[in-house]
Amino acid sequence: WHCFVCDASGNLTTFLRLLWKNSDAATTDYSELASERKLLYPETLMHWGVCRSVLTGEWLVPGYGASSGGLNQLSRYIKDSSGKHRLFATPGVGQQLYGVNLFSKERRAIYLCEGPWDGMALWELRAAAGQLLAGGNVLASPGCNVFQESWLPLFADKQVILLYDSDHPRSHKGRTIEPAGYAG
Repeated sequence: WHCFVCDASGNLTTFLRLLWKNSDAATTDYSELASERKLLYPETLMHWGVCRSVLTGEWLVPGYGASSGGLNQLSRYIKDSSGKHRLFATPGVGQQLYGVNLFSKERRAIYLCEGPWDGMALWELRAAAGQLLAGGNVLASPGCNVFQESWLPLFADKQVILLYDSDHPRSHKGRTIEPAGYAG
């Protein structure tokens, strides 16, 4: 990309980072999304880097590289064709972890949630939960069946607690499909 107005240029990652930086600086009200997602504090969205796109007005949820800790993905929180809100990752960019921007190497435990909303909800409880979460990081994967080998170094020598959704088995064309959380 190349902006002919300011003469900035770069690749897809630098564009996503610049879009996030400008969008984050312009976002001031998180209360509507916090209420919709049933979060306790609008500030949680700020800490996790959620912001409104300055280009489209859509909510953006950043994903971070496990090794670099840098923002490498922006997922849009929009309505799908059925009218349900969903996260859609930037096409052509690999899935990334949520919450890495808050990661502390000194903490021994990692609580890995399924999806950023569950991660944010658990992260909010760190003060109330006292010792349970005090010694741990809260991260979220995009889904229970999404785990990149490149993320493994982040989890090395850590106690990992998986907190995936308790999906129930379902039937499809006469056969039982294993719950996604269990399979993941």
